[in-house]
Amino acid sequence: MKLGEVAPQTLRKQLAAEGIGLQFGAFQFRLQSRIGLISDAVQILYAEHPFAPPAIFSDFRLLLEPKLKHGWPGVAGIVNGETWHVWPRRLTVAALEWICSWCFFRGATRQLAVHAAAATLPGTEQALIFPGASGAGKSTLASTLMLSDWGLLSDEIALFNLDDGLVTALGRPSILKGESLELIKSRYGNAASFGPRGRMLEPRVAVAHLSPTAASVEMRGRSFPPVAIVFPRRADRAQPQLDSLSPGEAFAKLSQFGINYRSLGREGFDRAVSLAQSCPAYQLVYDDAAEAERFLRKQSWTRADAVPPVAASAPKLRPPIPRRAESSNSSAEAMRPTPRQLLTTLIDALRSPHKLSNLDLATWDELIPLAQQSSLLPQLAVSVMRHRVAGELDPAVRERLALEVRLSEFNRRGLAVELRHLSAALREYAGPVVLLKGAAYHQADFPWSRGRRTNDVDLLVSETSLEQAQQALALGGYAALEKLSAADQSYYRRWLHELAPVRHPYRRLEIDLHFRLLPQFDIKSFSAEPLIERSLPLTGSAFRMLDPIDRVIHSAVNFARTGELERPLRDLWDLRCMIDDAHDHFDWEELAQRACGLRLGNCLAMVLLLANEYVELPVPASVLELLSGSSAVRLRRRTLYRLMSLAICPTTPAEETRRRKFAHWAVGRYPPPRLRTWIDPLTWTKRIRFLREP
Repeated sequence: MKLGEVAPQTLRKQLAAEGIGLQFGAFQFRLQSRIGLISDAVQILYAEHPFAPPAIFSDFRLLLEPKLKHGWPGVAGIVNGETWHVWPRRLTVAALEWICSWCFFRGATRQLAVHAAAATLPGTEQALIFPGASGAGKSTLASTLMLSDWGLLSDEIALFNLDDGLVTALGRPSILKGESLELIKSRYGNAASFGPRGRMLEPRVAVAHLSPTAASVEMRGRSFPPVAIVFPRRADRAQPQLDSLSPGEAFAKLSQFGINYRSLGREGFDRAVSLAQSCPAYQLVYDDAAEAERFLRKQSWTRADAVPPVAASAPKLRPPIPRRAESSNSSAEAMRPTPRQLLTTLIDALRSPHKLSNLDLATWDELIPLAQQSSLLPQLAVSVMRHRVAGELDPAVRERLALEVRLSEFNRRGLAVELRHLSAALREYAGPVVLLKGAAYHQADFPWSRGRRTNDVDLLVSETSLEQAQQALALGGYAALEKLSAADQSYYRRWLHELAPVRHPYRRLEIDLHFRLLPQFDIKSFSAEPLIERSLPLTGSAFRMLDPIDRVIHSAVNFARTGELERPLRDLWDLRCMIDDAHDHFDWEELAQRACGLRLGNCLAMVLLLANEYVELPVPASVLELLSGSSAVRLRRRTLYRLMSLAICPTTPAEETRRRKFAHWAVGRYPPPRLRTWIDPLTWTKRIRFLREP
């Protein structure tokens, strides 16, 4: 049975419960949502897809849930347990397609993903590729081709197999906006089936998706040889015209539009070069998409290479492993491991990866989202590969973990490049520069940091020489991510512990320049000068890092007093690994003395107790007594500890409760700023946002 033939109420119940299975190319998706508009859109946009329950193990688990965004109703897109983005409710259906596209961008490890449309010429198996930036008109052109008997392989993403260069058919909808939407609707009438409309504000236009034709869906999973690469460009009143491009120009454009080109490394480079050499490239200038379609149909297309092109392949749809039929919903729930049980499995696996060989696919299907939600999946994947356990796992799981290893390696290389540029930019700065958190762990090459990803570089410099360090970064080309007023800059300097984030225009990592470890509005804020003096040089690097005791203190206060609860379980695992590194040589007494000297004894005691509870960090009872003057039992009774524990307790997004949401909100805003911070006009200038539609 096809999705278009299912009773709407049946489909809605299925989506709200275990979800449905969708397959695009070789990728299996599991889609779940309680939102009625998503159910309506799925029935229209995927009408020609089979109605099937999800596989026992899917490449991507998508959950779309209602959520507030700046006080306005919105929809959260959750991929494998991790919230990727929250859109306003008016973009609910667009969110479904955008999040699917992101999965392709992130999940293609054996394909070069190019921001392009692709279609086969009528009556042939020759594919034309239409790369272009957003707004180039490729979606309008792709929709016109599909409704004119071309086979649409994809609208937003063209996936080229790294091995043979064939492009894979996905069978997905096309997105249309504004004038393009009205043009296709008026020109093709009932032949064009659109999903529910949304509304964009910038530009202020309507947005909707065009359902793929039955022929396009039937081709999904097959791969076709590209015969030419055509870069579309709209021009008013222009007659369709093809201008030849050299292989060098084609390669430059392909590398520009290659979404995962850099992360694939040498393989991505080789495939892009091969495509540029074997496929003739053109720039198509046109005004009307229908005229362009007729013009393209009349052309004679031949590949540039002398070797005959490879024939189109048969469908490569990985057969989904069906879920076991349970006698009742209650028995299925009884067999499902709880998040706490899965967390125990995850921590055990991080310590001893060989234990993973006994897990079945159903458990992996639950474990991977929790590991990703905890930001521990990359470290788990690297550990599995390093200990040579991958060969004992199911191929689908092995492929999923291999993806994480590849992304982690790309992140590591990017971080190394950024640190080299930072070192050069700060060469004229005379004071010591201390790396904090993830960048420091990687630069020190701690074994447990392999796979740990970081999206920023945290630097700590002396407060007395902050301006010189800031100036050195500015001369090195680093600039603020957004335009800041004088009041904004003053707020950062007066009340926070770091300056506004900066970034180099040619690189993606964010740079945070710290001058303290706690915001100045925090009553426990302290000078970082003694920590900088005790810092240790990093071998082969111009940077330094905190000494082992100060690293633990910083990890704890960053977790408990700066409102950074994005990756709490990973932060607790970091804490455990730092202490484990010292084995029997870790000086617990010195840790207690320093923390109490900074008036952070209670804070550190609660974080250590949380690490004991969630990542099995062995903490001597005497240390808790020294830090807080209380036993573990009494610490667990404290309101702050209960809130922290509730906020970081692993669970699925669908199981969020009001108590847990409140706990996350409260801990994220602890401690409250000093009174004089609140009466400072800068606070209100910086913090109050006028509520407007997002």
